[in-house]
Amino acid sequence: MEGGELRKSVDSCLNELKADAQGGIKIPRNLWPRDYVKNYGITNLYKCNLAGAQRLLYTIYVESGTVKVLAIDFMPHKEYEKLFGY
Repeated sequence: MEGGELRKSVDSCLNELKADAQGGIKIPRNLWPRDYVKNYGITNLYKCNLAGAQRLLYTIYVESGTVKVLAIDFMPHKEYEKLFGY
């Protein structure tokens, strides 16, 4: 896969999240990696499917009355499957 295609996919995902932070696919709480909860204190977890079978994981939080998106991880689908036990 060409790097430009992946970059366009990431840019598209981020633009969609600017319009709707909950636009990704919500991951059920029982599947959240413990390290994400411990290290980031997440209260929600979403993913975006990207070109080349890549995944972008993110959480949404509110800071000073503004909704923010924090990208937590980026990985190939096989690594994503292993992390979530699929």
